[in-house]
Amino acid sequence: MKPFVMILVCLAALGQSAAAPADSPPPPRPPEPKTVCIEVYQPVCGSKNGKHVTYSNSCFAKADGATEVSDGACGPGDQPPVKH
Repeated sequence: MKPFVMILVCLAALGQSAAAPADSPPPPRPPEPKTVCIEVYQPVCGSKNGKHVTYSNSCFAKADGATEVSDGACGPGDQPPVKH
């Protein structure tokens, strides 16, 4: 009878250790690849943290997380783009 009890105890322990990895968080995801932008000056005005920022082109604006990107440099005093 003792060997049967030992087998049951071992199987119960295996069942618990097999369940532990399912409860752990998944492995971290690999980092997102960095955006590579070309150095072409075509200024855009983007909004970042509630402020207007002039970027050298739309690629740099998007890479920085700017929103509401529009053609042209931002106006003086944190104003939207100046249209010529």
